Amino acid sequence: MKLRDSRLPTHRTLLVLGTALVMTMHPTNSPAGPTEISTSEQQLLYQWGAGIADEMANVGATDPKELEWVFRGVRDRVAGKSRPFSAEEQSQLTKYLLDRIQKNGVAEQAQSVVYLSAKAREPNAVVSGTGIVYRETLAGDGAQPAAESTVKVEYVGKLRNGWVFDSSRQRGTPLETSLTGVIKCWQEAIPMMKVGGKATVTCPPSLAYGDGGTYNIPPGSALTFDVELLEVRK
Repeated sequence: MKLRDSRLPTHRTLLVLGTALVMTMHPTNSPAGPTEISTSEQQLLYQWGAGIADEMANVGATDPKELEWVFRGVRDRVAGKSRPFSAEEQSQLTKYLLDRIQKNGVAEQAQSVVYLSAKAREPNAVVSGTGIVYRETLAGDGAQPAAESTVKVEYVGKLRNGWVFDSSRQRGTPLETSLTGVIKCWQEAIPMMKVGGKATVTCPPSLAYGDGGTYNIPPGSALTFDVELLEVRK
């Protein structure tokens, strides 16, 4: 995730990656997997699987009863039992998936309101005029960014359920970026910090990825970032 505006996943991405996901998820007739990653190819395959799971979060495909039908479609396709689908059927499926994404976003918007309210009640939380919840966890004593500064930060981004959707710390590389190129929430919140400081920033959906979401962030999601400001480059 690059903290920039992103478009909805294409229907082809949803179909191809979603199908691949259920093939890896379903335990039927699957041999026991390795207990740990031991080769670079295994790491890439694992990374692919994790990315596919991110895609599926947008659709909200988590109900086991629903997924069983998806598993059946995968098994039949692999066995050569399913027929090719017409262009009209493919169009219907695309509409169905996009409708699910939209409904998932409406439900998430309502949950985000509750989540933001709870974050605003945390000790030392400050709510901006735009609805950002900013809570300083360690005061910095260095330079303070301007609106167009380039900054270097460490961060962990989470959904309201605590799931980490992105983390510079997990990648082992700080993010260096211009504040003019990031989501609006960061454009407002990062200039509130000073180098050496840490803060927890909770973003309303409208200042993050809005009703579109991204490949691994459901539409309508409020996001929380734990941020450490390492450097400011004017």
